[in-house]
Amino acid sequence: MIDANHPPGETITMSRDQAVFIVVEDEEPTKLQFVWTLSDDGFIGDAETMPAGETYGGSQVKLSVDHPLLDGQILGCVVSDREHELRLSWPLEVVQ
Repeated sequence: MIDANHPPGETITMSRDQAVFIVVEDEEPTKLQFVWTLSDDGFIGDAETMPAGETYGGSQVKLSVDHPLLDGQILGCVVSDREHELRLSWPLEVVQ
């Protein structure tokens, strides 16, 4: 991983809607697959793939504080290039 707006493992404290993104370095970034999940809700289907550069690719999800059960869940992302896998996660805390 070369960039993220929240370090993996750090609790994301949300008082407003926000996006979480990661950027990963890879020899073939167009082959990267990003799978985002929530611990209680499962697969997040509306993740966005960010444009790939020559050696990097990225993805982001948008989280809403209006989601009734987001507080206490774990946001996860698995990045794969079919040979290697990177697993990242963030505990979520919603504060009003």
